[in-house]
Amino acid sequence: MDTGQRRPARLDPVDGIYLKVRGRWAYLYRAIDRDGRLVDTMLSERRDVAAARAFFRSARSVTDQGPDRVTTDGHGSYPRAIRTALGRRVVHRTSA
Repeated sequence: MDTGQRRPARLDPVDGIYLKVRGRWAYLYRAIDRDGRLVDTMLSERRDVAAARAFFRSARSVTDQGPDRVTTDGHGSYPRAIRTALGRRVVHRTSA
């Protein structure tokens, strides 16, 4: 039965890949929701806290609400970026 209420969002997983764009290396951030749909992508020259924070803010603006859980590859920039961009209540999980 559909009650009309939406489940809290879940970014599952947030990952990325290094690739060359016009001869320069860049990091492609990617977020998938709990249903396997692409939420957002972002290309960055750096993989650091500032880039991760910008990506999480962008991904959050695409959804109607912030996520309750984020799964990442465990890069060191993610915990601080998640806390500052999404809030301390968001559960951060890591998966290789």
